[in-house]
Amino acid sequence: MNSSSLTTLFCSMKAFDGHNAIIQNNALDNWRYVPGVTVVLLGNDPGTAEAAQERGFLHIPDIAVSEYGTPQLNAMFAVAQAAAVTPFVCYINGDILLPKDFAETVQAVGRDFEKFLMIGTHWKVDITTRLPIDGTTCNTTALLREYKGEKGAIVGIDYFAFPTGMIDYMPEFYIGRPGWDNWLIWESKRRSIPVVDVSAMLTVLHQNHGYHHVPGGNGRDWNSGPESARHKEIFKAYPEFDPWYGTILHATHKLTSTGFHLAEPPPDLRHALIRDAQWKALQASGILSNLRQRVVEGV
Repeated sequence: MNSSSLTTLFCSMKAFDGHNAIIQNNALDNWRYVPGVTVVLLGNDPGTAEAAQERGFLHIPDIAVSEYGTPQLNAMFAVAQAAAVTPFVCYINGDILLPKDFAETVQAVGRDFEKFLMIGTHWKVDITTRLPIDGTTCNTTALLREYKGEKGAIVGIDYFAFPTGMIDYMPEFYIGRPGWDNWLIWESKRRSIPVVDVSAMLTVLHQNHGYHHVPGGNGRDWNSGPESARHKEIFKAYPEFDPWYGTILHATHKLTSTGFHLAEPPPDLRHALIRDAQWKALQASGILSNLRQRVVEGV
């Protein structure tokens, strides 16, 4: 591993075929040129070993998976933290493009907080070709202008940075299935761990993709199939948890150009949802059905 690294990025990739191969290779090429990061690829989907070897990334193939081959997040978090030699680690989805100052921002948060969970919004972009990424073209702000992206939903979070060893427990969630990211924010707040929103400082891009990879799913979203149903069963052990109480709006702190600030408590949830630009799209998501009913009924 790079001795100058500050943060270990870890993730699990889908099989490198079709559009997934394009956007995952774009992400890996991007991470390669983000200063201060080391990358660990977990799991053994087709193409992962080759992608890691090509870029000199650490590859750990043996990760607990479901009977459908989907990696378990609790295993990923445990293995990545055990392997990391950096002070910070960051779970990241395999389709994300990062700005050059990502690790520097993680370090800035770490200077002010002994424990923290760093999160942020993303911008959704449609990219269908390999990007010519190198050390001088790793510019997410320019890419956002070129591809005319739109801001992602407040309920979806694509990266979590935190001090190595901090997250020592997680239920048997599966990567890419609903609600676990919102649970992690909710659980961190329940444990009095600061949740720091750095959206104002980082331009992070999400390369849009389909959901035909979800086992037993409907092909349109991540909220279908037997693994999604298992998440809903897990959530029953946390009766106070609601995915809408673990969103970007629920960070405890924000980092802006003027420093760290206490985040204002989120407004009434119904009003927040009405204002959110993604509300119409999110209405179609099954995970929001109970919340949608409460909004309609005015409860």
